Amino acid sequence: MGKILKGRIRYCLLILAVNYFIMTAILIRHLQLGFNIPNTPDPDVHVNVTRPTHRTPSCKHMGFWHPVFRKWSSSSKMMTCFGNFVGYFNAFSLLKNVTVEKTLATGSDRGGESLSKAVKQKPWDEFHHFEKGFFRIPCGKNRLPNYNFKKSQVHIDWLKATGVIDDARNRHVVQRNISRLTVAMTRFEYANPYWLIMDVYNVFLMTHFFNCSPDATNVLLLDAHPEGHMDSLWKIFSSVFTLRLLPKQVRFQQLVWSINRVAGPMLEKTKSSLPLQAEFRKTVLDKYNITSDMGRHRKHKCTYAELSVLFIWRRDYVAHIRNPSGKVRRKIKNEEELLDITKKTFQGTVSKVYNLTH
Repeated sequence: MGKILKGRIRYCLLILAVNYFIMTAILIRHLQLGFNIPNTPDPDVHVNVTRPTHRTPSCKHMGFWHPVFRKWSSSSKMMTCFGNFVGYFNAFSLLKNVTVEKTLATGSDRGGESLSKAVKQKPWDEFHHFEKGFFRIPCGKNRLPNYNFKKSQVHIDWLKATGVIDDARNRHVVQRNISRLTVAMTRFEYANPYWLIMDVYNVFLMTHFFNCSPDATNVLLLDAHPEGHMDSLWKIFSSVFTLRLLPKQVRFQQLVWSINRVAGPMLEKTKSSLPLQAEFRKTVLDKYNITSDMGRHRKHKCTYAELSVLFIWRRDYVAHIRNPSGKVRRKIKNEEELLDITKKTFQGTVSKVYNLTH
């Protein structure tokens, strides 16, 4: 029992370290550049798919195949409908030549609005309800078998909303054809850094599992959340869009239903390391123009006692529409005491303070 507990504690610390380093590095970068984290999403986020995402995808073999991918590829794999539906690991799937019928989803005109415009929006208005035929894949005269998605109501609902159609008709009705690999997912705690990074990381793994690079992959967010202050993290992918930005019928040559959180590596308590952790870290930091060899600089500064301490204090701000007053409950009460004891304990260091206000 002691070994199991130590393993879980080590794993939790690993996840916290990944989240802390990425978010702190981004904050430091914004401080260095002299501006705050933007109140609006990055221009690459929620971009209109009228830009040339229909061109031949530039996916290629990434040069590494993690052992976790072998497990996913071989476990509970099911191929049906002439290869147009492939299920993996009871947790995610690849759909080929699939049509998305926007009119069969409730709230398809919402998503990505500013917080001020969505302040009176109800929680259930931020999620779509899909009717049968929202997804349609070529399957001839066959019926789509029931694939067992474990512990993922989102995937179960998507499968229930999937109908079959012959390929000729499928090609005829669409208003746009997208050949680039696209990963679909539904967000829940979209304004929470922990869950946000987990969602971005899981989509990142999907791109590599299907031998594609993030910057050659689209992301389809099948939810109607308003904009978030950390949406710019999604800019590691080629383009990110919601249903609101799509025409009525779109045909995706390759659409991935992303792995659910429960099956994702970050929530596996027995893991001592995360697959492609270093690659994910580098990809995120590169997008923020943060050098990925910062470890050597930190080692040099530690050796020569050239330390600086950054304090990030939480202030009241509107992070999401569930808290329109912007009142933040969890704050450090003894800020001045911490600053004072740090200066006395680490004399000669530089202490900086950043007030997280948005």
